[in-house]
Amino acid sequence: IKGMMTPDLSEDPWAGMEVTGTIVARSLSGRRAQSEPATFHLGARVFHSPLARAILDVRRRFALGQENRADTASDLETLGDAPGPIREHSGMFLNLAAVIAMLDNSLTDPRTALLGATNMLWDLALDIEDRRDGDEASAQASLDVRAAQAAVAQQLAKLRASGAQDQDAKAELDNRLQTLREAISRKMQALADAAMRNHTAIPDMPGFSAAGNKAFSRLMKQLQSDAANGHSDEALKRL
Repeated sequence: IKGMMTPDLSEDPWAGMEVTGTIVARSLSGRRAQSEPATFHLGARVFHSPLARAILDVRRRFALGQENRADTASDLETLGDAPGPIREHSGMFLNLAAVIAMLDNSLTDPRTALLGATNMLWDLALDIEDRRDGDEASAQASLDVRAAQAAVAQQLAKLRASGAQDQDAKAELDNRLQTLREAISRKMQALADAAMRNHTAIPDMPGFSAAGNKAFSRLMKQLQSDAANGHSDEALKRL
């Protein structure tokens, strides 16, 4: 069987760097095989905001063990004190303060601090980038989409733990998928409004074309099918 998958690794701390990877495959019977190591450039999302890029640089150093918690917190405090969007937007300021407090708290175990800080700093960088052009509606819609995606992922993990026959968990997953659909619809509308204001082309994305709507509907149905049949791992990958 031949196939291809393109995982989104833009959030990975190694994104944008030269990496060496090995493909490892395991069959249902337990047989294992792996490819020869290959070195390649890991793709990364482009950020135009200097502040977002600076936050991601701090995030990368911390995630890769190049900087300890105290130094990371100090670097973030410096970025937060600089004039710019963080000081002008209370939500961003509180998010950054929460990360710094987590890193400074000696009761927070290392793994929780690492995962929590890297996740929150990624969301903060995205929020800064989204608000770069002053489009509050689009930025808020992006936050809603990410929150809905996280809620769906959390429910899929719960389904995996409780078993595919948990009807209450399935019903909750359907509700969260509907919330995700609505959040994506608001994001697409915000992009459409911005395109009309700026006289630019509207992207061919779900909600803007019949083909996009069909593809998005197929994805949602496949997520539900995977979860219903006990394939929560596959559903998480699709998400």
